[in-house]
Amino acid sequence: KTVNDEFGHLVGDKVIVEVSRRIAKTLRKVDVACRYGGEEFALLLPETPLTQATMVADRLWRIISKQPAVSAELQISITASLGVSSYEGEGGLSPDALLDRADQALYLAKRNGRNQVAAYNQLKKNGEER
Repeated sequence: KTVNDEFGHLVGDKVIVEVSRRIAKTLRKVDVACRYGGEEFALLLPETPLTQATMVADRLWRIISKQPAVSAELQISITASLGVSSYEGEGGLSPDALLDRADQALYLAKRNGRNQVAAYNQLKKNGEER
């Protein structure tokens, strides 16, 4: 949103494309990434426990936020807040509930200063889950 406001939607679209490229390079062939809305993405990491999913998110966060998006005339710093959830060992958890947990973790990352990774189990430990 900040890029769109500051540099225009064409540059914002280029940043989204660059972030998408970085995501695609980071994930396994079995993983699925999709744009969830605006500047949000959802990643599905099948058969990946929360600990490993958090490690993937942390690696992805570093790849996204530690290198600027570069065009011919601009170098734009990118930040990323990531929320991670998992349904390991919880039968009957719907995809909507899993996504809601990831969203709660994302908002935890934003509340804690943005540009970081937060996992749903942190909310559970703090008694903050909805």
